[in-house]
Amino acid sequence: MTKPLRNPPHKLVVLLALAFGIGGWLRLDGVGPAFLFGDELHSLLGLSQGYGHLMSHFSPTGSGMALPLIQRALIDAFGNNHWSIRAAAWVPGLLLIPLTWWSVRRWFGEGIALGSTWLVAASPLLIFYSRFARSYALVALLVLLTFIWTTILQPLLNWHAQQKNSERLM
Repeated sequence: MTKPLRNPPHKLVVLLALAFGIGGWLRLDGVGPAFLFGDELHSLLGLSQGYGHLMSHFSPTGSGMALPLIQRALIDAFGNNHWSIRAAAWVPGLLLIPLTWWSVRRWFGEGIALGSTWLVAASPLLIFYSRFARSYALVALLVLLTFIWTTILQPLLNWHAQQKNSERLM
């Protein structure tokens, strides 16, 4: 693992800011006015029936249980609009960009992390699924979070627990 840079070069900061900005713009541009189509409509079919129905019935159209529950909660919290319906996709899509930088940098250094961040920011499939009211971007985020948990956070917590145990023994 590499140590974090204390004073990153200005070029690196500019390239990261561009990746975050361009990746964010590509994911958010047109989300509101775009028509719902195809599979997006499937997850909306049961939303009017309430949380009890959503938790007790698996969607016959393949939306599962999690996506309609998340979409229902977002609609209840932020209103019935395309931004709310698609938030289960665009929020994870946005989070993928900085989390890719952070996790890859810890293992492979700033250069590879910058390239990986740009690949995630500009990936046509990740952009499309970050704008599409399905759970694909959420699944990609959960895979990355699982990687972060198993390779970075859990070892840090274990190390911290071992340090506390050794302090108690002394």
